[in-house]
Amino acid sequence: MITKRLKIIFGLSIPLFIALGMEEFLSHFYDIDAQAQAIFGAVSELSMHGATFIVFQVMLWLMLTIAFLLLLGEEWLRIKKQTI
Repeated sequence: MITKRLKIIFGLSIPLFIALGMEEFLSHFYDIDAQAQAIFGAVSELSMHGATFIVFQVMLWLMLTIAFLLLLGEEWLRIKKQTI
């Protein structure tokens, strides 16, 4: 069973990953990062390299958010019903 504390820590990590991705994009980190160049090497010749990097970041954010909602399980449904 996943503890409530772990769920909270995971939930708080999502905005941090989003902030990190935005900072890396705004500082053009993808131009100097060897891993980003290896992953997006086939796309690096295109002028859309930055766009590819940001799409990857958004996919990561979505995956983390979905994983967090899955971790919450029925708690998320109760929260959703209370706000409606």
